[in-house]
Amino acid sequence: MAKTVALHVITPTSLFFSGEVHLVIARGSSGDLGVLPGHAPLLTTLRPGILTLHLPQPQGEPEVRHFATSGGALRAMPNDVTVFVDDAFSVEHLDRHAVQVELDAAIERQRRCDEHDLDAQRRERDAVSLANAKMQLFTETA
Repeated sequence: MAKTVALHVITPTSLFFSGEVHLVIARGSSGDLGVLPGHAPLLTTLRPGILTLHLPQPQGEPEVRHFATSGGALRAMPNDVTVFVDDAFSVEHLDRHAVQVELDAAIERQRRCDEHDLDAQRRERDAVSLANAKMQLFTETA
């Protein structure tokens, strides 16, 4: 069995990540899931959250990288994994203060959301989840 699987993380505007990984961990709509080389074919939706990659290194333990992603979809095949998301973020391109402001605003919008507007509730819940994932990047990479 192969020791790595090809991974492509695609947003509407770019190929955010492309490379070989030992393991992909994503936040599926039914819970977190891990994908290893040789995984059975799978198609699932994703919730906003952290995408964790274990990248091979020439020697020693794999490098672990974390990204914050919006909701989307994941397609796994035995030799490749494709993640389709609207947005993906690495901690190097985020400002902690700006993310905190975004999180506070999303929480306030969620609090004021009409309880009968289910689409608005889902949208604001996802905005809070994405902002929380971005904040989590600051502790995951510390």
